Amino acid sequence: MQLRRPAEPLALVDLPAGRPRIVRGIATRGGDPPMRVLRTGGRLVYHGAAGVRAIDLALKEPPERLGATGYFIPSATDGRVWLMFLDKHERDLARVAEVTVDGRVTTRGGKPPCRGVSVLRATAEALLCQDDASRLLAFDPETGRVLRRLPGPFPLDTHGSRVAWCAERCPELHLTDVAGGSDTEVEPGPGFRFEETYEGAFSPDGSLLAAPVRTCGGRRVALVDVDAGTARVIAGPRLAGYRNLAWSSSGRRLYYNAGRGRIAAYDRASGRTRLLPFRLSSQVLDMAAS
Repeated sequence: MQLRRPAEPLALVDLPAGRPRIVRGIATRGGDPPMRVLRTGGRLVYHGAAGVRAIDLALKEPPERLGATGYFIPSATDGRVWLMFLDKHERDLARVAEVTVDGRVTTRGGKPPCRGVSVLRATAEALLCQDDASRLLAFDPETGRVLRRLPGPFPLDTHGSRVAWCAERCPELHLTDVAGGSDTEVEPGPGFRFEETYEGAFSPDGSLLAAPVRTCGGRRVALVDVDAGTARVIAGPRLAGYRNLAWSSSGRRLYYNAGRGRIAAYDRASGRTRLLPFRLSSQVLDMAAS
């Protein structure tokens, strides 16, 4: 977990009964990137003070620097991330590159077709950038060629060739296959509406999408059944503070920010949600689960 306190340190907690500890000697970078911490390839990728770095999940080994760059986003391939390199004015992206968590370059890309710092997600075939306030462009990272245009600027998450996205005010959620073009519209259910947000989390097998929703009782977490195209709100504590959503690597549990230093855990088998037995002294900016 990256904490909102001076130097934005990383904290580590061993579940279920462990207590969180602040990890010393790891400096993170501030700002507002689309991704702060990510579990991939059995390692944790994070924004370090001197660039994007990868470290073992126990946060004990010396971190590997993946690149001195603007920010990173997850690749569609486990164990890889996309690095975003800013131009000299730091207002636009100059180029992109995909690297493994040990620093090996797998794809060298060019300049994205969207202006600004706008590349937000990756599918198996394309990167997605926010062209303006009303649409996303899916483009080939090597050539910059636009493969598909989506009439909504908010990508929640991606899995394989699929992207979950919303238009302004998010009247419905879209699940679009960028490669084939098929699209599923997911309507909100009784008593809740989807949020126009960049936060969402596909389960590791891609069968479920966790998404923030608004109810009369505040912000909650909904689970979208990808095949059925339906959504339901899970019972339990409200989603509060930064809208962090993180699946365990097994896909059995979903963790989310319950506010006031508490983290909630939803168990997929039992359908129950509980607060984890610790309280942090600051807000959680982002988190990842092993």
